[in-house]
Amino acid sequence: MGNAQSPSSDPRYASACRAFTQHYLEELKSLFASLAAKSQSNGQYISPSVFQSYFGLNGPLGERMFDLITQQRHDHKLTFQDLVIAKATYEKGANNEIEEFLYRLLDVNGDGIVGGLILNPL
Repeated sequence: MGNAQSPSSDPRYASACRAFTQHYLEELKSLFASLAAKSQSNGQYISPSVFQSYFGLNGPLGERMFDLITQQRHDHKLTFQDLVIAKATYEKGANNEIEEFLYRLLDVNGDGIVGGLILNPL
């Protein structure tokens, strides 16, 4: 392998794997395989539409979540490594890691500013 995406060369993936039991990783791999099959990607990745449909996140929120989980590569390919890293961050991460993930999710313009909602008065 030897490329930047191989599990042995990505310390975030190695660290994320240690956050879960082997049994949980196998279950996650099974889920990934199922969703990748629906994505018609020869088992290589999950497409944005399948991701959004499975997790019930449609529209801008689903697109933003997909971008964050795929580390903003914009290649429309969510890999198993991406999934493990994201789940480790928001399920097992320290409070500051979880807060950073949520902040980045809400920073829709990518400018470091989370703006307030504009509500229309009734």
